[in-house]
Amino acid sequence: MAKEHHIQQQLEAAQAQIHQLSQQLAAERDAACQVQAQLQGQIEQQQRYIAELEAQTTYLQWIINTSPATTYSCEAVSPYSCIYVSQSLETILGYTPEEFKAEPDFWEQRLHPEDVPGVSAVIPILFEQGKLQHDYRICHRDGHYVWIRDALVLLRDPQGVPQQMVGFFTDISEQKRLDAERQHTEQLVEQELQRIAKENRQFRETLTTQEATYRHLFDRNPQPMWVYDLETLRFLAVNDVAIAKYGYSSAEFLAMTIADICPPEEVPRLLENVAQASSGLDMAGVWQHSLRDGRIIQVEIVSYALEFEGRRAELVMAQDVTDRIRVEQALRHSEERYRLLVELAPQLVWSADLAGRNIYVSTRMSEYIGLLPEELMNFDWQAVVHPDDLGAVRDRWIESVQTGIPYETEYRIRRADGEYRWHLIQAIRVQDNPEMQWLGMATDIHDRKQAELALQDLNQSLEQKVAERTAELLTSEAKLQAILNYSPSLIYVRDLEGRHTLVNQAYLDLFGCTQEAVVGKTNHDLFPPAIAAAIQANDERLLQLGELQQFEKTVRVNGEDRSFLSNKFLLRDSQGEVYALCGMSTDITDRKAMEVALQASYDRLQAMLAALPDHVFRVNREGVYLDFYPSNSTLEITGLDTLVGRTMTDVLPPEVAQAHLHRIEQALNTQTVQVSEQQVEANGTRLIREVRVAPCGTDEVLFIIRDITERKRIEAWFNRQLAAIEAAIDGIAILQDNKYLYLNRAHLELFGYDQAEELVGQSWTILYSPEELARFEREILPILARDGAWVGEAIATRKDGTTFDEQLSLTLAEDGLLICISGDISDRKQAELDLQRTNAELARTTRLKDEFLANMSHELRTPLNAILGMTEGLQEEVFGPLTDRQRRSLTTIETSSNHLLSLINDVLDVAKIEADQLELDYGAVNVSLLCNSSLTLVKQQAHKKCLHLETHVPNNLPDLYGDDRRLRQTLVNLLSNAIKFTPEGGRITVTAFYTPLAPEAIANNRELIHPQGDPSATVGILTLMVADTGIGISSENAKKLFQPFIQIDSALNRQHEGTGLGLALVKRITEMHGGKVELTSEVGSGSCFTLQLPIMVIPSGSFPTAASKASIEAPPPLDPATAPLILLAEDNEANISTTTVYLKAKGYQLIVANDGTEAVNLAISANPDLILMDIQMPQLDGLEAIRQIRQNPDLANVPIVAITALAMPEDRERCLAAGANEYISKPLRLRQLSHVIQSLLANRSVE
Repeated sequence: MAKEHHIQQQLEAAQAQIHQLSQQLAAERDAACQVQAQLQGQIEQQQRYIAELEAQTTYLQWIINTSPATTYSCEAVSPYSCIYVSQSLETILGYTPEEFKAEPDFWEQRLHPEDVPGVSAVIPILFEQGKLQHDYRICHRDGHYVWIRDALVLLRDPQGVPQQMVGFFTDISEQKRLDAERQHTEQLVEQELQRIAKENRQFRETLTTQEATYRHLFDRNPQPMWVYDLETLRFLAVNDVAIAKYGYSSAEFLAMTIADICPPEEVPRLLENVAQASSGLDMAGVWQHSLRDGRIIQVEIVSYALEFEGRRAELVMAQDVTDRIRVEQALRHSEERYRLLVELAPQLVWSADLAGRNIYVSTRMSEYIGLLPEELMNFDWQAVVHPDDLGAVRDRWIESVQTGIPYETEYRIRRADGEYRWHLIQAIRVQDNPEMQWLGMATDIHDRKQAELALQDLNQSLEQKVAERTAELLTSEAKLQAILNYSPSLIYVRDLEGRHTLVNQAYLDLFGCTQEAVVGKTNHDLFPPAIAAAIQANDERLLQLGELQQFEKTVRVNGEDRSFLSNKFLLRDSQGEVYALCGMSTDITDRKAMEVALQASYDRLQAMLAALPDHVFRVNREGVYLDFYPSNSTLEITGLDTLVGRTMTDVLPPEVAQAHLHRIEQALNTQTVQVSEQQVEANGTRLIREVRVAPCGTDEVLFIIRDITERKRIEAWFNRQLAAIEAAIDGIAILQDNKYLYLNRAHLELFGYDQAEELVGQSWTILYSPEELARFEREILPILARDGAWVGEAIATRKDGTTFDEQLSLTLAEDGLLICISGDISDRKQAELDLQRTNAELARTTRLKDEFLANMSHELRTPLNAILGMTEGLQEEVFGPLTDRQRRSLTTIETSSNHLLSLINDVLDVAKIEADQLELDYGAVNVSLLCNSSLTLVKQQAHKKCLHLETHVPNNLPDLYGDDRRLRQTLVNLLSNAIKFTPEGGRITVTAFYTPLAPEAIANNRELIHPQGDPSATVGILTLMVADTGIGISSENAKKLFQPFIQIDSALNRQHEGTGLGLALVKRITEMHGGKVELTSEVGSGSCFTLQLPIMVIPSGSFPTAASKASIEAPPPLDPATAPLILLAEDNEANISTTTVYLKAKGYQLIVANDGTEAVNLAISANPDLILMDIQMPQLDGLEAIRQIRQNPDLANVPIVAITALAMPEDRERCLAAGANEYISKPLRLRQLSHVIQSLLANRSVE
């Protein structure tokens, strides 16, 4: 009895302590609610500023996380440490972002050795150009190499200093593999084509007897092939090439006839061809076929009549010859143009074989000789050669035939009327044409030869007269000398020995000598050896040939090269004997220079015309095209080659021709250039041409036509751009030499000016203070000169003297112009300052909230640790056996303490969710088991209020992929809420059903998206409904129901306990699973909460293993002599008492340290098997104590369990980082602690 009385006293004391703690908790909860309300108000006040930024950040983060590319950023200085990398890294390389960032040389260690030099070499390019893209290989976690395409951009600060490298890379291994396969396939295709070509030669011989070979060749033939019925014209078979070529599928082909792919105009010819089809091979010629897309192609058909599946059929092979026919047509047109040139040429054009037989003669040659072209084909050309010329001509021809050198000579050819006329015949050997060996033409030079003959006759007559008058001339030599001296030409006479007998004054003046110094002297006496030898060779040639010699010679006179046209002839006496030679040399240096200048001028003119983007025509007053000057213009005008000689009225539409003739008349009458524009249609495109008519004399004009379509488009674009600039809200200005050339209306208004004239021509420096101008000179202008651009902020001055914050962008154009874009950012700067202050206050508020929650957790969990620990020890009868009444009392204490703990956990869960630090443990969740287990947890509460529970949960529902504990927490909160607000005798119903999604609904799903998958991964919707017949809620209050710490009615607060966090957690946890919550309620009738959760195909490996499901076996009894020694570091006596009694009852040895310093010393001296370390202790806190213990090599492997009343999200990571093996938050569950100790000791014994 005394023992029971003692236990009763302990229970009463515990109840009193719980009551006191409950009051303390209520007071602290009220204070927390006030603080939370203040925090909530401050947070809501800031949400107007950050809502848009958060939405954009969330959206961008979603894009990055869902993108198949991996996005990253790193420092811009070696070793280029990683700052950020997106989650998709794990998809491409198998490593998590944390593993990537934890290893500084991650990239270098995994680069393919062959790619290391290339990757290192391109880094300088990134710093030069600002961007880079390159491909290389990197090692996957499983050991294979992945090809990636890496695109980087270098970010610089306003001063141009590199700050970060930002980029993304994608897996292009498949693309690389496909490239390699394509190359391999191309090689195989080439080999296959060669093999097919070989087999094709045997095709027609074996087709009728070798069906297997036929099918192989038919299917593999590189040309389209088909078989069609000669009776119905229906396709019976087509090969893959035909399907690809014509665009129809195999099924479509087999439903068509051969007439369906022929244009209508070809069908009669097709029917006629089919009617005449005979057995064997048929070369059916060229046909037109229409493709599915409407294009018409030319095909060359080869067909073979055969029997196919018991039907008369035709096997057809079609080769696309569209391009070949187009080339042949172009070739024929080209040949026609050249034929016209030949026919219109004034020369006689011919071609002949080696024997001299004509192969082709031009019309003009046929007309000249008087025979038809066909009569001239085998005509003996020697028959029309003048008999006197025939011998030399035949010898010259034979020589050219034998040597292959070009044939060129002059002889007389008999015309049709019998007249012989001199011609210059030129012919060349055609090397690559075995039929046409020689190509030649004959140019009529009869008039020139007649002139030469007349000149010879004249010379002979002159020589005779000279001989007759020699005596007379000798007597009047002085008179002759005087006449010669007045001639501007150099005249000299040399005897047969080469001595000068006569020179005129022009000769003496040119060479600066006297008559005595020249007469009697030879050329060797007067000129350098080389010149003397050349003159003597000319003299000897003249004496040998006896004919007039004319040539040009350049002689250096007085240090200057002079050109002379010389005529040399022989002087004969009265008996015809040569006694001297005479030379007349005319200085043609100036004339030659003029000819060169004229030729250069002509060449320049031709080059200018050729370079102009214009077509130029010379036209007379009557509109006749006289000439056409070709250029490199892209302007298309048809029939240019045939315009010359035709009139405008022949080739142009009447109204266009009349307009051109009118402009010709105006240009000639006014002697001014007439300019007009003309719109034409070409290939369905509207073109604009500029036509200029320039007078050229009094009867001719030049037509200059230019395509100005692009210029007009650019002008329109420029006008639109100018309008856009004028309408821009930013100030835009253009400056030259620091002075305004142009500025838009926004720029004027920005600086407070009314008229553009106030600033145009003025320096931009009037808009800034001296201090700001000094900053421009010091900081901005050097960067602008170096980089060509600068963007930043400045303090600008308006016309009225006020200043404002200016966003300024400066760009130097290639032509030296400075483009300035500016805007007033005063409001934005003020908003930024306000936002900075707001953010600082928000950060401070958040820090105070976190500190409050951490302290609240510690202060509440510490006493709960002793209460729950003692209760658990008593329930396990560690202190002795219990009566039923004591067990019921302990159950009450445990229930109340657990309720208090759940309230604390709800507060911390909300804090975790708001800090985005609540993590879900995903796995396969059985929906039926989830619903039933949740009902089990609240069944006792429902029975107390006589509530009827109903369930409608099928057993065949698909598993849900989610966090089982959090989902159960959600259902329990909804059920507890329903029990709380449903009067006695009411009903609560739990319903679950599954709705699969149709394929189109999956494709359009944008609402319910599982966080572990993309929108298309959602295959159905799971609906969970919790309905009650409770008091209900109005629609106005329903809007506030899911907000944290909000309870609808103070009267309800007095009737029903709670923190107002349960439904907020329901909403947040449901949304974290990709679902949504809906409420339907009617006051007085009840409420229904509906959860809709996405169902996706559960990833493999997500099911818990048997090992994880198995419960931990009960530990075997411990031997007191070998029982493990546990060091407990704890400063709270109640916790020490509870923990030591329980663990000693489990057979462990314990030593206790009351602060961190004592814990370190005891660990070193006692060398325990395991350490239980409270984190918050006096003198030396638990984290530092763990660090010091881990520094001792003897204690490096001793298991340490961190125990703390701090339960914020980051507390576990801090403890594990310090060196703890496990982390347990207060209040302790002693059974859980026992399992942890057993597991850690078991693992250590294995090691």
